[in-house]
Amino acid sequence: MARILVVEDDQACSAVLVSALSQEGHEVRCATSPKEAVKSMQAYEPDLLIADWLLDDREVECDGVDFARLVHASWPDLQIIITSGMPRELIRREARDLPIYKIIEKPIELDDLLQHVRNTPVRARVP
Repeated sequence: MARILVVEDDQACSAVLVSALSQEGHEVRCATSPKEAVKSMQAYEPDLLIADWLLDDREVECDGVDFARLVHASWPDLQIIITSGMPRELIRREARDLPIYKIIEKPIELDDLLQHVRNTPVRARVP
């Protein structure tokens, strides 16, 4: 199973995602801001990042695509799924230079998300 970092500022949404992904056997951590996520990534080394496009961070002006760019620069092999209440095509245009694995519109259909996570190619970990 994969190590997954969920970056979501809505606590109810992140709780549902963490619960569903954990039940699938994934190791899941959650961050509520880009700053917190970067710290977590350095120590946790996730295989997959699931990030909300609209992150409410008072310290840093950064949306999910900006955050994905920052992450991709340091972790180019990391798989990225963006979630958003915005139309998928808008995000796709903004992120056309990024290797985003999937863009999932909110409200998130958990079965759909879980299927995408199952199909996401992640690196093999050496035990």
